[in-house]
Amino acid sequence: MWPARGEEGEAGTETARLLLGLLRNYNLRELSEDVLKSLYQELVDPKTRHDLGEYYTPDWLAARMVSRLLEEQPRGAGSARP
Repeated sequence: MWPARGEEGEAGTETARLLLGLLRNYNLRELSEDVLKSLYQELVDPKTRHDLGEYYTPDWLAARMVSRLLEEQPRGAGSARP
């Protein structure tokens, strides 16, 4: 069950506080990978993530999509300049 729903809410909140306390020991800006994504995927089972409508794009595909978009519009889609 999702940790923020019903009776599990209090235990989920306490677990989140514990994890945040542990994460304070690390400088997440210096990491080369998304450890929070991996942690989340380990903590929340695939069926629950699916029920919540959460799907993950593989890192290699996301990087390719961003690269292609930047090639087509290097200034960004919201740029006022042509």
